[in-house]
Amino acid sequence: KDAELKGLVDNSSFDSIEEQISELEARGSDIESFRPTVESLEALHAQVQEGLIFSNQHTHVTMEGVRGMWLTMGNNITRQVTVLNNQILARDASNLTDDQLKEIKASFDHFDKDSSGFLERHEFRACLLSLGHDMPATVAEGEPDPEFDRVLAIVDPNGDGKVSYDEFIAFKSQENADAETSGELLEAFRMLAGDKEYVLTADLERELAPELFEYCTANMIPFEGGPEGALDYASFAAALYGESDL
Repeated sequence: KDAELKGLVDNSSFDSIEEQISELEARGSDIESFRPTVESLEALHAQVQEGLIFSNQHTHVTMEGVRGMWLTMGNNITRQVTVLNNQILARDASNLTDDQLKEIKASFDHFDKDSSGFLERHEFRACLLSLGHDMPATVAEGEPDPEFDRVLAIVDPNGDGKVSYDEFIAFKSQENADAETSGELLEAFRMLAGDKEYVLTADLERELAPELFEYCTANMIPFEGGPEGALDYASFAAALYGESDL
């Protein structure tokens, strides 16, 4: 049973979080149905103890072990259902899909090396490096780490020096939102440019409002190797969304 429950918790084959919760709750009901059996065993155990019988050569299983295993399985179900319900809240309040939440949970668990339910400083730093954040690969103890400290201050608003799973979801949600918005902007410029790698000043002037045209032309760099008036819209989009605090 314990191995089966672990499979339910770790299994990524469910179509939705709601489906996984439903399956876990069904297993929780199965476990709860053994309560009368456990209580009967507790009564028998008390009678045996009163009879001064403290060992049984026919089994290595103890009442304490049975009780502990039963309670642990039920508590694990309850805890995991709570985690999944929190994921639903995060999903519904963000731009994340079920598949993205699964990936986020897998990433969080990977870097949570001590399974504490939090990413400590060194764990979150390793995560940021894997995501390509611009910071030194290693920093000597006591040395300043300004870029990491800046990001941690944003991701960890309560300032306890570690990142909870909910804080990690919010962090990844913001990263995904920035990536999607940047992609949408790139696609808009690509269509305006007729699928070329550059956009012409004349195209921008024809399609954009005057204020937006002035902003774009003031901030886009010339496209190297392009014709006169060619501007690099890809670097503009990357720089624009690279200005996110994260």
